[in-house]
This record gives sequence, structure tokens and C-alpha cells, in this order.
Amino acid sequence: MYIWRLHQEGPAQKIFFRNSINCFDITLDGKFLIACLGEKISVFELSTGSQICNLSAHYLPIKKIKLAQDDSFFVTVGSDSFAVLWTLKNTANETHQEYELCRLNGHSGAINDVFLSHGGLNCTIYTASSDHSCILWNTKGSVLKKVVCQNALQCVTVDCQTGVIYLGDAKGNIILNKNDSTVSIKAASSEIRCLSLNIDTSVLASASTDKTVKLWNSSRKETIDCIKVITLTGFATNLQFFMAPSGLGLKKSNLTLEPIPIAKSMQSSKENMNVLTKIINQSS
Repeated sequence: MYIWRLHQEGPAQKIFFRNSINCFDITLDGKFLIACLGEKISVFELSTGSQICNLSAHYLPIKKIKLAQDDSFFVTVGSDSFAVLWTLKNTANETHQEYELCRLNGHSGAINDVFLSHGGLNCTIYTASSDHSCILWNTKGSVLKKVVCQNALQCVTVDCQTGVIYLGDAKGNIILNKNDSTVSIKAASSEIRCLSLNIDTSVLASASTDKTVKLWNSSRKETIDCIKVITLTGFATNLQFFMAPSGLGLKKSNLTLEPIPIAKSMQSSKENMNVLTKIINQSS
């Protein structure tokens, strides 16, 4: 793995792994990297690249990892149909049982995606599974709600303000669930791999294996309307909204540079020369 810094040539850090990485996440403070290799988890200190510990609880490959927004814990989900909650510690001499908070057992198929609401250890955990269900959990492992759909579920995202759950399934449908109401919309010709909401939740983005990314008007909450289709040369494996840096994508910069008149520049140069001459004369 290469870690890069903006405006710097070449990678700032290199971390080598014995196996390929399934997925990874980085703590908000940038101190720790959590990487999933097969069914194993490795925690690294980014500043040194040194490995802190290995964690093991899954017996089949891990599919997703998600850190809580306050870095109080993280969740791993995998093909073995259960999720594990872990806590981060700075010491490396503890066994994995001391890192493990609890296990979420309730699915009968692979868990393909996980979403965490706000609230740290008081948040709600959403898991989407191939067993056609999405389960809502608390961090103690209790089931809060179960949403059952017609097809295998591949991804999940949630509007935490209104409680609308958006699910993508293996048949190209996006399912909207709120309370006991469910609406299914045909969104693609093949499975939906990724879903993401923008910051004000007015736009939903979906990515499918049919090589399209679609933007949807999600402001009505009861349904969604397609507003843009982007065709790719391959299918997207990840999708996320982010705040655009200032100046990104601007056709013309708003910055203005005031030119300095030549006469003024020459006068300034003469003044500087006079000052320099005085200093030399005084020193001599």
C-alpha cells in the first residue's frame, strides 16, 4: 500500500502486506490504518508503518469495514454472515478477545455492506445481506428492526434525519424503506454495487455493474427521480460524495493579480540601491 501526501512527489509511506487487501479504513485523526486481508485484520500506525496487532474473528473473507465517526469502534462484515464490533487500543500485547466488543448474529447469508449512523457507541448499525434482509442493530448486539426484500441486498445507505433506508439489490433495484412502507424502483439492468447520499441528502448516487453511475433526486423521500446518468468504461467499486476543495473544477480562476507598474518597480529598485549603498558606506 502506498500513502501519498498532496503536493509531494512520490509516496510518503509504503506498507507491505503478505496478502491482497479486501478493504481498509483510516481513523479520523490519521493515526491508524485498519486493513482486512482475507478473514484477518491488521492494525498499523501510519506515522511509522509499524504493525500494532493482528485481529481474528471471521472464518471467511471480510467484505467491508466501517469506522464509527468518532473512532470509538469499527465494524467488520463478511461472507460468514456475521458482523464484529471492535475497539481500538494503543497497546499491542492484548489478545483479540480484548479488542472485540460483540458479534452481531442474525443473518443467514453473506453480509455485503454496513452503514453506521451518528452517535458513536450509541449509534444504529445497518447490515445488508445476501439473505434478502437488512437488519438494524444497536452496539450491544440487539436487533432493532429487520427489513426483508425480494432479492439479495448488495449495499445500504441511510438518511439519518428522516430515517429513510436506501437499499441496492442484485437485480438492479433501489428499495426505499421508511417505517413500514417500502418502495422498489428499477434503477439499473444489473446489480447495484454502491449507494451514497450527499451532505443534505437531496441527491442519491448509485453505481451498478452495468457500468453506469446515476444521480437521483431524493428530496421527496417517498420516491427518487433520475436526474443524470454517467456511463463508465467499467463498473464502479466505490462511490462517495465529498466536499469539493476550493477551486476544483473551475473553468476560470477568480483570483486576480494586480500588475505592478514598471516605473514604480524601477523607483523601488533605486530606493533599495540607495539604502544598500548607505549600509555599505556606514559599515566601511
